Amino acid sequence: MPDFSSVPDVIGTPWILRGRDPVTGWDCLGCAEVMQARVLGTPELNSLGLYAADDQRGPAALFLAHFQAGVSLYRACAVRTAGAIILFRMGRRPVHCGLYLGQGQFLHASERAGTVISNLSDPDYARAEADYYLPA
Repeated sequence: MPDFSSVPDVIGTPWILRGRDPVTGWDCLGCAEVMQARVLGTPELNSLGLYAADDQRGPAALFLAHFQAGVSLYRACAVRTAGAIILFRMGRRPVHCGLYLGQGQFLHASERAGTVISNLSDPDYARAEADYYLPA
């Protein structure tokens, strides 16, 4: 059972591309991976570490490329599994990711708002398709 007690502590953390720190900042993938490890009590995975620092793809695209490349840090899981990383796509293009908290809510870091909790019914996310991933 996921333990979401640490989630309120990170609300407001700023968005920083390639960041992975809940104090100084992170991007959507850093937020999702760090917090997934905390809530599930598993070792922290770092799929961004698999890419060169000059890779210009966004965090969601890196996560999808990593998963599709067969590097087995993650496995697909049932839709709306609490504690899973949720990957939003528009068509085949990954656009954002976060940590699914249950009851339609997810934690994520956005460029404009920092780290927040949003709902899947929000217009920005309701239009997107979503896939869910847990550590392998």
